[in-house]
Amino acid sequence: MNVDEIKALMDHMAASNLTSFTYQNEQTTLKLTKEPSNSPQPESTQPTPALGKNPADTKSTLKSPLVGVFYASASPDEPPFVKTGDNVEVGQTIGIIEAMKMMHDVKADKAGKVTQILVGNEQRVGYDDPLFELD
Repeated sequence: MNVDEIKALMDHMAASNLTSFTYQNEQTTLKLTKEPSNSPQPESTQPTPALGKNPADTKSTLKSPLVGVFYASASPDEPPFVKTGDNVEVGQTIGIIEAMKMMHDVKADKAGKVTQILVGNEQRVGYDDPLFELD
């Protein structure tokens, strides 16, 4: 088992409900543990939109579909897929996530105007981590 495989296991474990994991073969024993999250989840303090309010006036978040490393562009010498102020459409590529040495296009599941980019290029992301905020 190499370092990249161990890091990938750690990322998958962090994104899951597992609290311990053990791998063993003839030469190696690997044990991963994490503290269970027993703290109660805070109730939402965000106000509910009033009836009759235009849903386009509310902000939404585009989230990571998997665990890996986020890339803002297809290669270091190319411009980012999106930047603050850009309008995105459903199905548009907004980034790439590398997971297990495979590149996965991240596509927008909502349309809107990018108001904030919440992750940096080459930053590790977990499942369901917020990537972009849309208006």
